[in-house]
Amino acid sequence: MDFTEFDVIREPRGEKYAEFLRYLARFAESFGLVYRTDMRRAHEGYLLVRESLSVDAVSSTLVKEWPGTVARDAHELVMYSVGHRSIEALLRLSAGLYDWSETRRPADLHFVRPDGSLLFGCCGSERFAWLKLTGDEVAKCPSEVMRLLTKRRMPTE
Repeated sequence: MDFTEFDVIREPRGEKYAEFLRYLARFAESFGLVYRTDMRRAHEGYLLVRESLSVDAVSSTLVKEWPGTVARDAHELVMYSVGHRSIEALLRLSAGLYDWSETRRPADLHFVRPDGSLLFGCCGSERFAWLKLTGDEVAKCPSEVMRLLTKRRMPTE
């Protein structure tokens, strides 16, 4: 499958954030959040997110690598099913894309297609996010979402 990569150049917040997440939900089967294991005495935000999304959790594993990150220590990656309830919970729990950083909430929100390929990745603490879209996904991308993106340039040889 061929993908075109896009970088998020403007953080979606508020209604643009809602439109962005709903667009991703059209193509994704699951999304993941990383809970740092060195924050066992969890911040209130961690606990609220875990409780709010618990019914949609599908797996929990300790990992040292997830989209955009390779860590020295293992952290908990929890995958959640995508659906109306879970997307609305994400919108209640955060006002914008980069709110998913390890200081107040679990980090590095990312979305995965049914075939397991990455649709969207984010490093919240670094304020960096990207999408890997198929031609069909690009064609179905709302103009408001497309305005937040720029096509990634590949280095010339």
